[in-house]
Amino acid sequence: MEKFIDYYRLLEVHYDASPEVIRAAYHKLSAVYHPDGNEGADKMALLNVAYDTLSDEKKRAAYHEKWLKTYRFLPSVRDTKVPAVTPDTMVNAVASMDDFFYSLLNGYYERAYVKLTDEDKKMVSLQEFTEFRKAVDSCYEMKSYSIKFNKMLSHPLIGSVSYKRAAEISITVEEFDLIKNAGGTDVTTKYAVYDGASWRIVLNMHGIKNATRRFRLLAEKAENYDPILIYNAAAKRIDIPTGLLSETGLMEELEKEFYRCKRYARPLSLIHIFAGEEDLIRIAAKIKGTLRMSDVAGVFKGKIVIILPETDAIRGLKAEKKIALAIESLGLQKGTYSIKRSDARLSTSPKEALNIQ
Repeated sequence: MEKFIDYYRLLEVHYDASPEVIRAAYHKLSAVYHPDGNEGADKMALLNVAYDTLSDEKKRAAYHEKWLKTYRFLPSVRDTKVPAVTPDTMVNAVASMDDFFYSLLNGYYERAYVKLTDEDKKMVSLQEFTEFRKAVDSCYEMKSYSIKFNKMLSHPLIGSVSYKRAAEISITVEEFDLIKNAGGTDVTTKYAVYDGASWRIVLNMHGIKNATRRFRLLAEKAENYDPILIYNAAAKRIDIPTGLLSETGLMEELEKEFYRCKRYARPLSLIHIFAGEEDLIRIAAKIKGTLRMSDVAGVFKGKIVIILPETDAIRGLKAEKKIALAIESLGLQKGTYSIKRSDARLSTSPKEALNIQ
């Protein structure tokens, strides 16, 4: 009996390889086994036969059926369109998923695309899939992955499509977040489905264009990320000795509240605390516990200013007394500090509202 030759193995391609992949593999091997000697001639002859068979759609279909029977990776098409739950079907479902993630890991986007279901291919073209994967890879670098078979499902509904057989498979991916500059682990569940001839991967890739756009924006932000600039910008808003907002930060916050209260006719009060430099540091630490979540405190020209949004004269007076009691508990000498309250709405500008003496 003539020995059956595995043309897929001979050409070093997967049994689901696309015509383009097969052609590329053939040309690559042809360059290696050019018939300069007897061994090369024999090998080249086999490669020619293999390529002639696998590059022709009808010849490949006939050969593939024989290949399935010979290696028993999948049941014969004539036997059944739905594989029974056997170790062979489990192994091939996992192998298909493994090939898909191996392709993603190494940037073989076309090879990964070939593994998708026909439903996914109707939703997403090869170009769109490639652009999406490149956008993902610009944010997350896959380092390694592991696959675990969970269970076989009969006639499952995945997304909006009903399949005859599906394998539920857990994927654990070790990746590096290029945005946060940190490693991480992602665990997800994927499905391999049987289409009557081979196992395909289900992704349900709705909204891929929006997803691609989001990943590209993340990558662009990462490229423009400068931690020194961000730190310097934040530092400008903070007064280091007191821990309160600096003049820059205070003015930014007051401008927001000032024009909001003018626009919507809402109350806005300010409390001004005058004291020496050392006493201001102590006062700043003390009053932090008396402020509401909406209140904002900062330093302006040697004094502390507290912005009290949505606070009229009556509420402003209560806040002033509460802050005065907190400062009194520090035991500061009388006459070394003073407190004054003002109505910001009476001022013509934020700067004028701050310049209360």
